[in-house]
Amino acid sequence: MPSGVRHFTARQLGIRDITVLAEYGQRENTRREHAALIRQHYQYREFAWPWTFRLTRLLYTRSWISNERPGLLFDLATGWLMQHRI
Repeated sequence: MPSGVRHFTARQLGIRDITVLAEYGQRENTRREHAALIRQHYQYREFAWPWTFRLTRLLYTRSWISNERPGLLFDLATGWLMQHRI
């Protein structure tokens, strides 16, 4: 992680000793637990069934009936995910 990113993150989190950031992902469940806490706090859903199916169906349908470029489909997908808080 670049030094500027470490310092910026440490400042946002109120961490004075940035060396602790290197230890962040060493525990196996840390990222999964923190992702769950973030989803809970911001009321986001996990990207799992039925949401994966719904997004896949949307993209498949748009690809099948139109000639949209991949960048537009990407924008559609990210907008859909944000709209549904996933």
